Amino acid sequence: QDKNFSVLSNQILITTSRNPSQKNIRFIKELKSIFSNCIIINRGSLKILDLVLLCQHYRFKALIISHECRGVPNGLLIRYLPHGPSVFFKVYKLILRSELNLKFKSTSLYTRCPLLVTNHFDSVFDKKILLLFQKLLHSKYRDKFRIITLTKTRNNISLKYYLKFRNFIQKNFYFKR
Repeated sequence: QDKNFSVLSNQILITTSRNPSQKNIRFIKELKSIFSNCIIINRGSLKILDLVLLCQHYRFKALIISHECRGVPNGLLIRYLPHGPSVFFKVYKLILRSELNLKFKSTSLYTRCPLLVTNHFDSVFDKKILLLFQKLLHSKYRDKFRIITLTKTRNNISLKYYLKFRNFIQKNFYFKR
């Protein structure tokens, strides 16, 4: 039984609101591609307290709940376990990969953590927020083909996700957002 717990001890649990829209489901699938060490479950009729107890029982390191209003994801609750902290981020101007009409479809699941690049996290509070993101993205192995940028402007944090592709004709690399 301890072997089962040790497998989940570094995992993140991601779930949605009670009746998620299709856009919210696509949003948590995007989160799964960003956070390589996560598991998605269907919340169903579980209360937040039940989800926290479930995470503590299986020794998850964090719980992420995606909230929505009128079919659009508008909030992200991140709860670090077992003793906190909890952070709520308002989500706006969300653009998913499926809405960009890209020519490629990435179906593979990533097992390595992306490289994190940060900008303008200067104050003490900003550094605490940055530390929370670093804990979510912590892994032994870094993926040089995926980059996440966190940029702070005034009271907003912008997260952008880049993938590195190889152009076989010109034999060089380029990034797509």
